[in-house]
Amino acid sequence: MKHPQKKTLKQKLWTLFSRYIRQRDKGKCFSCGNIRHWEQQQAGHFRHGTWDFDERNINCQCVRCNKWLHGNLGTYAVRLIEKYGMEVIREIEKEEPYRPRAWYLEKITYYSKLLGMKEVKGKSEQCVLHRRKQCTICHRSKKVKVKKKSNDINID
Repeated sequence: MKHPQKKTLKQKLWTLFSRYIRQRDKGKCFSCGNIRHWEQQQAGHFRHGTWDFDERNINCQCVRCNKWLHGNLGTYAVRLIEKYGMEVIREIEKEEPYRPRAWYLEKITYYSKLLGMKEVKGKSEQCVLHRRKQCTICHRSKKVKVKKKSNDINID
């Protein structure tokens, strides 16, 4: 099997990461406080780029703040400072870190497990990315615990 391209890995990771962030924040908009079901919200950025996968840079936002107010960045920045301190803003404003292909594979595995996701064929668990039980590309056997009732996660 051909190795997935970095672009494909980024897309897969973003799908998982966005879902995680919206569930982590329980559907509450970081900027305005609007609460909706996490599936109706978006994952908003303070800064785009490879910082897209930093949990401090990405927070749940309503469509109004994220899309129509272009991230509502003034309020977003104030909330970031309140939550993490000014140092996080300085760090995010620095040059973006380089992310190798292996980093994306590692994060896909991490967030897949965190979300309790797996793909099933019969009774065997499979690699979420490559649909293999013993994935030779990821070099890992996938053993993921799955929640039976819901894919929602609870983080307190």
